[in-house]
Amino acid sequence: AFLTALIPLISLYFVKLLDVPIVHLDLILLFSVFAFMLNWIREIVKDIQDMEGDRLISVRSMPIALGKIRAIRVVQLLSILSLAEQSSICY
Repeated sequence: AFLTALIPLISLYFVKLLDVPIVHLDLILLFSVFAFMLNWIREIVKDIQDMEGDRLISVRSMPIALGKIRAIRVVQLLSILSLAEQSSICY
């Protein structure tokens, strides 16, 4: 998730390095955060699906540490936050 959000930020670094004017910095940052959150949501959902296997090999993933219901609540909260962030672009 972090690496996905890092891609636009790395391109920003090179734009700064080449001294090119950045017109839409706020949009780039918003989409970076959005990409991070969507990937994080996906990873938590996949961890929820893999709970049995994680328990067998003693992996301490978020759903194991928090429990399935709380992990689902985290996914719901992140989903709402990512939608709120994207709706801020429209207005």
